[in-house]
Amino acid sequence: HLGGWESSGPLGPAARSRETCPDKLIGRSCHTASEVWECAEAGLDYVTLSPVFESKSKSYPHVPVEESEVRGAAGAPVLVYTLGGVTPERILPVRSAGVFGVAVMGDICRSKRPGLKVEAFIAALDAVG
Repeated sequence: HLGGWESSGPLGPAARSRETCPDKLIGRSCHTASEVWECAEAGLDYVTLSPVFESKSKSYPHVPVEESEVRGAAGAPVLVYTLGGVTPERILPVRSAGVFGVAVMGDICRSKRPGLKVEAFIAALDAVG
């Protein structure tokens, strides 16, 4: 995700971004542990691994990533954020798998009280450390 553009797909554009924008954070969307490891080896700063759960806000062409894939991805030397169907109640399972964090949009955007929803996410993250 460079300057708001998603750099999913072939790793080339994301890896080349490191050369042209050395002072920027470079990230990529991944759907398998092997993609996460490829990004780590290329020196990217972070990845999103998705979807980890069924999403209410997005129709993914991918099935949810299995827990073994999440654990495999979490071992890579890159910041791994899970995305897709994440709710406060689902923080514990993904953080227990070893990922760095979560990325959330839909659950907050659909909430009638987004501020309270954000507080629920923060409380859930604080609870698991």
